[in-house]
Amino acid sequence: MDALTDNVLADMPGPQFLAFYALLAVGAIAALISAAASSHSRPLPALPQRPDPYPIAFLRDGYSGVAWLAIYALKRAGFIAFAANGRLTRLDREGRPNHPCEAHVLAAIGPGCTAREIVARASEPRALPRVFAAPLAQLEAQGLVRDPATRRRAGRLAVTLAIPLSLLAIYKIAAAEAHGHHNVGYLAMEGALALIALLIAGLRLSAPGANGRGRAYLARVKLAYGAGRPEPSATSEPGVAPAAMVALAAAGFALLSGGPEAAFARAARSSGAGSDGGGGSSCSSGGGCGGGGGCGGCGGS
Repeated sequence: MDALTDNVLADMPGPQFLAFYALLAVGAIAALISAAASSHSRPLPALPQRPDPYPIAFLRDGYSGVAWLAIYALKRAGFIAFAANGRLTRLDREGRPNHPCEAHVLAAIGPGCTAREIVARASEPRALPRVFAAPLAQLEAQGLVRDPATRRRAGRLAVTLAIPLSLLAIYKIAAAEAHGHHNVGYLAMEGALALIALLIAGLRLSAPGANGRGRAYLARVKLAYGAGRPEPSATSEPGVAPAAMVALAAAGFALLSGGPEAAFARAARSSGAGSDGGGGSSCSSGGGCGGGGGCGGCGGS
């Protein structure tokens, strides 16, 4: 028993152990990030002459970025109206959206839906599965996103690292109590924060998203397309010019701030890339948001 309570770790003064534990936590998160890093060493793919904006939006903000971009395209093309409170209303317009992602999001909009509800559902697992399968597979083949094996490895490693960190904090607290030291609140707080940070990093890295190569490619696209303010298409057909869509996908809706689309930009940016589900849904069941053809359509096929 003495060996358990009288050793280098057990006898280490509190401030020193806190610093030591913080270094271990930072090292664990660094190891997790390194495990999820891309192993591709080949050059970045060349920019196509007419990039598809939706894979670029995915590199920036994941599925929520795809959904916000589709909502904006539908709004500018006259398929939907966007109210100041975020409500989406389908308009009576002939024709179909040009992009499968836009058609999928349009089909998901029912009475009473808000943009945040649509985007929140697009952030859920299995969202936009069929319409985005080919672009996502292309991103994986190019080594621009974390592949399934890398995501699984990151998830397993996060749990593996969390266990010894937890046991070490528990052991030090028990050893301190055995020595009559009851001022263990800081260690308990540090241990909890370290585990939360590690598990959040594990959740993020085990989800689909851009890796280091993807972020470098996104920076290249942003440099090439993201400097100008998006403008409507010069043709008689309402909508957004392709280059403007790529600029929005790469640089985000901050490009719209201060212009006529500032309200939309604020809604998109304040949602945290779709992390806010908008609270309780006012959508009705059946043909509205709660039904298969309404908002729920964004959550699966």
